[in-house]
Amino acid sequence: MGLDMYLRAEKNLYGYDFYGPERKAEYTALIEYLGVADFADSETPSANIGFTVAYWRKANHIHRWFVDYVQGGVDECRPHYVSREQLTELRAVCDQILQLKTTTAKTTITVFDGQGAPKEEVRKGPALTGTAKAAAEELLPTQSGFFFGGTEYDEWYLRDVEYTFQRISQVLKLGEEWSFEYQSSW
Repeated sequence: MGLDMYLRAEKNLYGYDFYGPERKAEYTALIEYLGVADFADSETPSANIGFTVAYWRKANHIHRWFVDYVQGGVDECRPHYVSREQLTELRAVCDQILQLKTTTAKTTITVFDGQGAPKEEVRKGPALTGTAKAAAEELLPTQSGFFFGGTEYDEWYLRDVEYTFQRISQVLKLGEEWSFEYQSSW
């Protein structure tokens, strides 16, 4: 239960002669690999493949960015097309925040021992403080919500930013024939 987020890549494959032998071979190889050559309609040789290229759990700041810049401010649990330009913008925002990560802060959290009794634990790790935190609040603000995760600018926030930067950098290496969509579930 909580905020789950997915970025998917999709590609259409066609086996029509007018797309050329390379595209036809790609389509044929796919349907043969999947064992569906006997079921595919030869009059309309087409297929769509897609897969998840990034997954986040309770990364509410990343979700908020997608809602604001991809979904037109409407927070709903349905797929939304994401352009390469939008992914490039999000990667640039993440890069800016990662450049701010220069401080180490102590964070006090409540943990539970083996008997279920709460106790405070102090952790030391990367965090954003002062002007770096203010810049992150402006560039990629957190968002509270029902089971949306924490709203601190701590190591978890930075892990999600780093993961997002790395995944988008990799995803953008896919060819121009790939399209992308974002969907959340909560």
